[in-house]
Amino acid sequence: MVTGGTAGYRLGCLFALLERAYEASGGDGRKFYFRYWGAARLVPGIVFPRLLKECRGILSTNPRFGRPARVIAGGFLVFPGGLSGAEQEEYERGYCEQRMALMRSC
Repeated sequence: MVTGGTAGYRLGCLFALLERAYEASGGDGRKFYFRYWGAARLVPGIVFPRLLKECRGILSTNPRFGRPARVIAGGFLVFPGGLSGAEQEEYERGYCEQRMALMRSC
């Protein structure tokens, strides 16, 4: 479970969790990815509150994804309005590492 790291890294991990939760609920994960990936990386302050609201039902019924997502999201008083270039790289790293961790745990 992610508790440390940069804001970009934690947001990337959160995105991977939300994407996987969406897939587990029967949704198309690739559609989720292509719809939200770029915007979530560039303007997380707008996109992540919307994603968490949209996925609230999925997360509440699936503790495997819900608890870690709440821990990561709870680490932000406010989601950052944007990410610097270095933070965007950390976002991508967090996303990739979290996706791999989720694949290994299946």
